[in-house]
Amino acid sequence: MGALRVPLLEGVDSMRNLRGSDLPASFQGRQAVAKVKDGKRITAVERLEIYRRQYWFRITESLREDFEGVSIILGEANYHQLVDEYLKKIPSRCWTLKGLGKYFSGYIARHRDQSVPTHLAARNMAELEWAMIESFDAAEHNGKPFPQTEEEIARAKFYLTPSVRLVRASFPLDRIFALAKKGGRKPLSLLLKENQERYFAVYRTTSYQVRCKEMSFVEYSCLQQFATKGVTLGDAITALPRDLPEGELLLIHFKKWFASWKKELWLECRTKQSKGRVK
Repeated sequence: MGALRVPLLEGVDSMRNLRGSDLPASFQGRQAVAKVKDGKRITAVERLEIYRRQYWFRITESLREDFEGVSIILGEANYHQLVDEYLKKIPSRCWTLKGLGKYFSGYIARHRDQSVPTHLAARNMAELEWAMIESFDAAEHNGKPFPQTEEEIARAKFYLTPSVRLVRASFPLDRIFALAKKGGRKPLSLLLKENQERYFAVYRTTSYQVRCKEMSFVEYSCLQQFATKGVTLGDAITALPRDLPEGELLLIHFKKWFASWKKELWLECRTKQSKGRVK
């Protein structure tokens, strides 16, 4: 409904002085007022405006709950301004609030100067928090058992589990997020000085808790191989950049990572059979 996509009118007096013809064109005032009756104390227009205000409060609060980290980085005033702008440009078009923040990080990237550390950190955090939302709602692990023998493992194709998301950022987002949860802001300026490439995996545990883990560039690069399509472990290693800092220690690291991925259910497997079929 177009009536629900317009931000709040300024002040109670403005609301009380409204007539149907005063409403914005996108509000579709005449059609809306025609379907609502005047009350004993307020007009149809005022009734609609109250409803619209409650809807606006609900969707802005929903974004606030979904992007606590962005809020702590920008501060309340700047965050609310950003949310108002975002919802005016990209209003909710779904009957649920599930996808409300889907384009939030992209909007920050386009409309806030990314050379400013707080703006870049806000964009990174929005990407992380959206990944957490997607992780929570993602499909379950396929439940197929991992191969046991070395031959079976070498033959198997592995895929990143749907609930695992990979995020690349420039700040210690996990510590900033923890700070947001505690309601603090004082150490934020120190964390924003730690500006360097960082790599995170967002994942959902079997108890449906969504967590974030920082990892090395090499482990992140390995997991990326499984994100787009199924590959064998050998193909994943072969596809990695040749100038990796770990060098000859890569295989040792890889074995440890694979054991961890298996334990945390970060990977799904599909084993090739002798007839070329996939199980």
